[in-house]
Amino acid sequence: MMKLRSAIGAFVLAVCALAGPLALQPTVAQAQTAGSCTGSVTFRQKVDGPGGTIGELIVYYKSDNSGTNTACMYHRGRSAGVASTTQAHIESCREQSGEGQPGCTVLSKMTDNGPAKYSSYAGPVSVVGVANRCVYASGFVDYSGVRYYVQPLGRMGC
Repeated sequence: MMKLRSAIGAFVLAVCALAGPLALQPTVAQAQTAGSCTGSVTFRQKVDGPGGTIGELIVYYKSDNSGTNTACMYHRGRSAGVASTTQAHIESCREQSGEGQPGCTVLSKMTDNGPAKYSSYAGPVSVVGVANRCVYASGFVDYSGVRYYVQPLGRMGC
């Protein structure tokens, strides 16, 4: 009986040792709730398809956490209310200036729990500690079998 308890104890310790570092990693859900689709709008870009606008990427800024930028990819026009694969993505850049300039030396990045099916928007996805940094964001909405991307050509929020 003592050997069985020792074996079980060793097994539990091994599982805890292996799972411990994983338990400390932030989950996508935690990262998503780090921001919200509110704040000062620092960037917005629409993507059009047949019949008008299909989606819109909006980047928000708040002064929380030494600066927080949040990206949300919205369904617009005909895609509004239609559950389809959608994704939002944001990166913090090493660069501190150069609004609209190409290139982002990535410090951190976050992609929402997706791509996944959403009917109104994907996100929020946030990067923090960006009060004096540029960011880069992108996203897409699938509608009627076509993927509509918003992929800006340069940095934003500088």
